Amino acid sequence: DGEASASSSGSKMKDIMKFYESLDARIKDFVLKQTDITEEFYETIKEKEYYMYGSDEGIELGVVDEVITSLGELL
Repeated sequence: DGEASASSSGSKMKDIMKFYESLDARIKDFVLKQTDITEEFYETIKEKEYYMYGSDEGIELGVVDEVITSLGELL
């Protein structure tokens, strides 16, 4: 979560809010298209920091393709 501040006018703050609303919508669209995260699950985690514990969860959600456990797997 970033920090934003507005100065000089309410109009400027409205523009900033519109920008962040648009950005949030684009991020949501990207996540839903590129992963196996459902819209329902996304809505439950979007307002908080969400951490995936263990490789299984990342793979299950389609965020991770595979987990490399050895450099030999890359060679």
